[in-house]
Amino acid sequence: MNKNRHITAIRHVIFVGEHLYPKSATEFTHELTTQELIFHFSGQNTVQFGNKVLQDTPDSLRYLPKGKPDRYRIQRHVHGECIDVFFDTDIPLSDEAFTQSAPQVGHLFRRLFSVWCAKDEGYYYECMGLLYQILAHLQKTHYLPDKQYQFIQPAIAY
Repeated sequence: MNKNRHITAIRHVIFVGEHLYPKSATEFTHELTTQELIFHFSGQNTVQFGNKVLQDTPDSLRYLPKGKPDRYRIQRHVHGECIDVFFDTDIPLSDEAFTQSAPQVGHLFRRLFSVWCAKDEGYYYECMGLLYQILAHLQKTHYLPDKQYQFIQPAIAY
């Protein structure tokens, strides 16, 4: 994630409570029309997204790229709560879904959701700023999907 990206739109910011999806498994069949960043405050899930298997745990962040995955299934082991941000950028964050531990950004997601719901004057610009702070954190952690990491791993070892 070393390219400068520009957020072109924030479409929605939603809170998903632990009772919204009462079943232990949900299969999504729709195309994702935006990228998504989902911060998990609680709960534990196994997510099958395309050919990737991801684990959601408290204080973890999941990224989903725009498009139609072959499969998008969430298996809930412990129901929990999360905030989901639907957004667009000029350059996608990644073409692969990923999760990472990110306890440092939980307060930013809470603030983003609060500002989005209040819709006070200037809220959209404040939300953009908060999303940029979240993206800055992701860039600082030097996250790379496994495929990219394996490619550069010999140089790191050297």
